[in-house]
Amino acid sequence: MTITKDAEEVLVFLYKEYTKPDFVGLSLEQIHKITSWASDRISRAIAYLYQNKFISLEGDTNFFKGFIIMGLLPEGVNTVENKNKFKKHFNHVIDLKFYQFSWGASEK
Repeated sequence: MTITKDAEEVLVFLYKEYTKPDFVGLSLEQIHKITSWASDRISRAIAYLYQNKFISLEGDTNFFKGFIIMGLLPEGVNTVENKNKFKKHFNHVIDLKFYQFSWGASEK
């Protein structure tokens, strides 16, 4: 996978989690548990999302190791919800209802 594809998956997953009423944030450890990705792979995806102003972080924003994703910023929400914006960043459009994650975390 590429960094952009990983970032796309994390963004879509985060969007789905963020829209739930009980969302309180996601840590590196939680994302690792969900995806089984190496921490460096997660950190690169998070760096991409943070630097593009898609997500709000608390913690290490230099090396993206000890952080908590607090939520989506307006740019992140707009990118997921607007097909043209999503295509601009990720080179294709998605249907949130049918999105399949490479790690198998699709909604039932």
